[in-house]
Amino acid sequence: MSATFQAVLDSGRVVLFPPRLIHENADDLKNLVVRLVSAGYKDIIVDGSMMPYVDSAGLGEIVRTYTMCARSSGSLTLNRISERLRSLLEITHLLTVFTVLDVDYSRHERIEISADDISRLLNPTGLSTREIANILLTLADDRIQVLPGAQGPIYQVSIPGLGDGGILIASPYVIAKHTRSYLRAEIDEFEDILASSRATERDIQLFLERHPQFLLGRDYDDLHSQVVLEREADGPLVPDFLLRPHDGTLCDIVDIKLPTASLIVGSHNRRRFSAAIADAAAQLRTYRDYFDDKARRESVREKYGFTAFRPKLSVVIGRRAEIDPVAYKQIRDGTRDLEVVTYDDLLEKARKFMIL
Repeated sequence: MSATFQAVLDSGRVVLFPPRLIHENADDLKNLVVRLVSAGYKDIIVDGSMMPYVDSAGLGEIVRTYTMCARSSGSLTLNRISERLRSLLEITHLLTVFTVLDVDYSRHERIEISADDISRLLNPTGLSTREIANILLTLADDRIQVLPGAQGPIYQVSIPGLGDGGILIASPYVIAKHTRSYLRAEIDEFEDILASSRATERDIQLFLERHPQFLLGRDYDDLHSQVVLEREADGPLVPDFLLRPHDGTLCDIVDIKLPTASLIVGSHNRRRFSAAIADAAAQLRTYRDYFDDKARRESVREKYGFTAFRPKLSVVIGRRAEIDPVAYKQIRDGTRDLEVVTYDDLLEKARKFMIL
């Protein structure tokens, strides 16, 4: 009988919580990942919060699992690893190979699965898909809207007059993408990442790729991550995000920096944006100027199906804590071609449209 693993579903990715000693369950881990990949779950996170000890044999199994995912066009990410495992990765020069997150999944409901049985992951309720209504009822402008959903966490909705006790089984996920609403769990996860001293720009990039509504808001229809802008002599440019508005194919550009970066420096009478923002502004203007060339615009359009011209430039950086709002607005208004957005701004907008 194979070992039992705990698992969490997170936007199409499976988060696995292996038993304490991973090398003792190496075959189970390998067989489980093979089964998950075969079922369509190619992006897998291995959470190390239940593995205080990992030896070289355990590390070898993790590397083999990583290779197996990569060969299947998938990915394997590590999360909340121990200091010992981090040291092993550094010593073996593998820390540059793995993406390492620090996301707290304690608020997510866990499902028990094994290499022999992942049925609860595929169907948490045990109901057939014909019995599940993939809908969400929302209230907007004093009207009730019925919107399409997709398979996800299951909720029981009580409807008077409905047969079988008035209970409708509903599965309202992916709705956030269509309504630009936000789920509480998504906001909690984002706050955890921003509060972590180990969070990197890559961690934030990956989160925003999985939860694009934080950047899209109600002004944009689609998000494109790290589009490569080829240049003949100087090497390519790679902006963090291009955002396409609802009304066309001309995108705006957003770069992200760390939430720990300073926003304002200088004495009381000579306050100005920090060097981090000045550097971001210079980089964003380089991206903007790239699209002044017609041939380059057309090259991007042919390759990706969209382009840009004189795009709006934004940088997401820092926190608003302990900043005089009047001074902040005065400085921000002085940078006409750059919008400075803090992570608190993103969270504040998200909370206004939070559901569940």
